[in-house]
Amino acid sequence: MMNRLTIDNRKTAKPLSVQNTDRIKDKGFGDTFNRAVKKVNDLLNNADNSIEQVVNGNLGIQEGMLNIWKADTSLRLLLQARNKALDAYKEIMRMQF
Repeated sequence: MMNRLTIDNRKTAKPLSVQNTDRIKDKGFGDTFNRAVKKVNDLLNNADNSIEQVVNGNLGIQEGMLNIWKADTSLRLLLQARNKALDAYKEIMRMQF
């Protein structure tokens, strides 16, 4: 059961403001895509390291497979984004001005 004090405090509570001072300023699609490529590359390198660690017994098979799955899924998504961007570029090039 709520008392009056709790209800009054909810009315005066202010939402938290999110300060994004560290946010990277995008200069365009190319910068965003380059960051995505670097992230996928990092995930692929992490998957390679995970394989070595599983073979050496330093990492469990579940964790190693999870890292491989993340890298595989990220790479597939990146390839789909690339294909869509190329299709859009080809469509623009076919336009008559």
